[in-house]
Amino acid sequence: MRKTIDKIVIPKLSQAGFEGKYPHFRRNRENAIDMIAFVPCKRGNGFEVGGTVVFPREKPDRQNVLRPKNPIDEKLHPEWKAFAERGIGEMGFADTQIRNILSGMGWNNSHAFYYSDVYRQFDPTLSSFVYTAVGEKQAETFAPKPGMELVQRADEELPTRIAEEVSLQLDELLSWFQQMKTYDDLKRWAEKKYGTENDWKSKLKRIIHLPNGKI
Repeated sequence: MRKTIDKIVIPKLSQAGFEGKYPHFRRNRENAIDMIAFVPCKRGNGFEVGGTVVFPREKPDRQNVLRPKNPIDEKLHPEWKAFAERGIGEMGFADTQIRNILSGMGWNNSHAFYYSDVYRQFDPTLSSFVYTAVGEKQAETFAPKPGMELVQRADEELPTRIAEEVSLQLDELLSWFQQMKTYDDLKRWAEKKYGTENDWKSKLKRIIHLPNGKI
């Protein structure tokens, strides 16, 4: 999967002016820094892709950067002290608040790109389908439960299909970056997509899976 991403997706980022290496890429603009990150799913077998923007020249509360709310936070989380001493140019994807996450392959609204077998099963308690990604090693002993349907097989062509879908969705993300000229643009977008500020903060925490809170 990684080799296919390098072949199909990364050249598009380079052509768009992004620098870096997998999984972190950034692009400097006159008043903003665009970031793109490939984030592994907590349970493996897939990844999510997200974009965000920080505004170094804005006031601290308008930079789209996470910051401690009060001195108590620094005592509870010592990493905040080191964070506060870092320049904004060193900030990463996990240090931001508002993020635009690619929609993924549509598995259970997880925003994930799974590069493994995927099974679907209807869950009556949720009144919806639940999807299970089964990795190569797990597949050797995996026995589908009654009602499980194989909806994606990890064949040789799957990495190419996934990379092409990532590339297609990146076109929308690159267009989105151009619209985010100020922090106000970013906040309006988040409120339109996710609702009030409390709503989008809560939803974005659930959408993106950051291992140990960092990538």
